[in-house]
Amino acid sequence: MNQLMNNELRINIDIIRKHYLENIPHDSRFFSLIVSPFKVIKFKNVLGSVAYQNELKDALENLDYSRKDNDLYSIWQTNDLNNCSSDIVKKFIEILAKEITPFLSNIFNVELNDRISITASLYKNGDHLLCHDDKCEDRCIAFVYYLTEAHGCGGSFDMFDHDESYQPTEIKHSLLPEVGSLVCFEVGNLTYHQVSEITSESFNRLSINGWFHSSRQPSVVNYVEPLPRLRKQISLEGLVLLDKYINLLYCTPSTLIEMREQFEEESFILLKRMFVEQFFNLCCQEIKKKTISWKRKGPANRRNYEVANLKYLPNSLRTLIRFLMSSLFTAYLRNLTGLSLKPCTGGNSGSEFSLELIRWTPGCYTMATDNDAFFKKSGLDFYLYFGTKAALTNPENTSGYVTYLATDDDDSFDKELEMQHIYRRNKFEAYPKSFKH
Repeated sequence: MNQLMNNELRINIDIIRKHYLENIPHDSRFFSLIVSPFKVIKFKNVLGSVAYQNELKDALENLDYSRKDNDLYSIWQTNDLNNCSSDIVKKFIEILAKEITPFLSNIFNVELNDRISITASLYKNGDHLLCHDDKCEDRCIAFVYYLTEAHGCGGSFDMFDHDESYQPTEIKHSLLPEVGSLVCFEVGNLTYHQVSEITSESFNRLSINGWFHSSRQPSVVNYVEPLPRLRKQISLEGLVLLDKYINLLYCTPSTLIEMREQFEEESFILLKRMFVEQFFNLCCQEIKKKTISWKRKGPANRRNYEVANLKYLPNSLRTLIRFLMSSLFTAYLRNLTGLSLKPCTGGNSGSEFSLELIRWTPGCYTMATDNDAFFKKSGLDFYLYFGTKAALTNPENTSGYVTYLATDDDDSFDKELEMQHIYRRNKFEAYPKSFKH
């Protein structure tokens, strides 16, 4: 086989190896090395033949791509390219096996075996790959070979920093796709990265990606999140009747019986206009106030959204939160669902719960592994939506949905004045796409 790998890279292999092993950042016309937050090498113009590179791009564009959608990614992807019948694609795999594998093995100082996992990925408008570390079985070196490049349209390779618990925090470095470049990194505990959302209908991000494998035994950092802060019920001052806050329709015995029967059958109920309209309208107005303090919540490989500081809320919102935390509301939920709602930490001190006021914006999400300890326990989830009517009249301004893995349905609810009550086993909130203005 004629060698198609860029000969300039071969000539400079000792320089590349020295920079990599000694953690020396570098950027030249034939390679770049980023050393923080983890080491990534970008080999520029890795193939010596532009003509072959263009042939490879044409061949990939003619392959069949299947839609892949889950909590981690939204992309189009081919089947295993090792089984591809295209001679042009076969030639690229041969280059990887016979030229690039020994080249990388030398630079990274690792012994790679003959196995190469390889597919082609196509990211279109709205597609993305969320934060993850690539660790799985015997994966050793991850690679991405770019056949398109972006100009402010998303699709960047974003690298995350980490905290003292080795969990991802914020993006520290980004690499834009560059035609003909090969990006590689050694898979490890801190190799948290993502592909940013494509934000243009005219740009498709095409790449070949996969892993070189090794028999090495990588070290594993086991991180189990503790339970979130569990709150105790509070008692409201004075005599408070349910219909002061809850729509009278949902306080009648006949409605409660009907709702409970539905919940017992489906483990789910949706209550439209659950709260007294005048009171809830005040809450919807207050939630837009700039005086509310919002803080980003992670880690990024589990969730990314904003939570409000519940100590400093406007009057009506504070009243609503206190009502949701009350023993009166807990008793109402028991009647509504038939669940006992016992404390999950043991004891007889009354029901325990977690409560957050969340702001969802483009790029927010939770993963199916959202909270390890918390989601091993069964419980009752309820969601109260504050969607504004102005936003909901424009479907381009709304996105994202909650998916429960134990159910067959994939329904989404983005309605104002509606509350969902769901018996939880495991779930994730899907990624809202960028809004169009």
